[in-house]
Amino acid sequence: MTLANGEAHQVTNNGDLSKPFKIFVGYDPREDLAYEVCRHSILKRSSVPVEITPIVQSDLREKGLYWRERNKLESTEFSFSRFLTPYLANYNETTKMDGAVQTLYPRKNWSSMVLYNCGHPKNKGLTPEVVNNQTGAFLHRFQWLEDDEIGSIPSIWNFLEGHNKVVENDSKTFPKAIHYTRGGPWFEAWKNCEFADLWLNEMHDYIEETKLNAS
Repeated sequence: MTLANGEAHQVTNNGDLSKPFKIFVGYDPREDLAYEVCRHSILKRSSVPVEITPIVQSDLREKGLYWRERNKLESTEFSFSRFLTPYLANYNETTKMDGAVQTLYPRKNWSSMVLYNCGHPKNKGLTPEVVNNQTGAFLHRFQWLEDDEIGSIPSIWNFLEGHNKVVENDSKTFPKAIHYTRGGPWFEAWKNCEFADLWLNEMHDYIEETKLNAS
């Protein structure tokens, strides 16, 4: 996922600018570059202090927080571990972002970018036991919540490449955060997908910055 257009909304932890805004990003070791570019893009454009944490399945397993067996329907290592975000944030305010063939559920792509109210009593039900034992449908459909407990996020903040469209000459429809749902430009087969140029530019910027920091 890449922040685009160089803009970001002012989002804070309960309005407290002194606290970094916590962001958890799904991590898959097969797509390390995708995570690094996402992190770089957020840090480059954020208007408030942020604290970015990768959701690394191997680390969660070592800590005894994740023991679920992986099945062939999981497109990434964070297909289910992403739902540990409220727990990892100690049930305080935070956000989660993330980026194979995917299993389709109603509301499936809602879970690709979630703004959690981690202090909400219902979200405290997302314990390691629930995340490790509940079905994919239960988790991706947000079935631990009632419908009226689920808010909305403007689609430009979870812009699904290949699905959402930009309206010509309407800057308000241009994505702020892109979710490459079919496959990102870090894959050879998708290097020419829509908005690939934005991600590739961000990748080159990240690489150059890494070189400068290493010199």
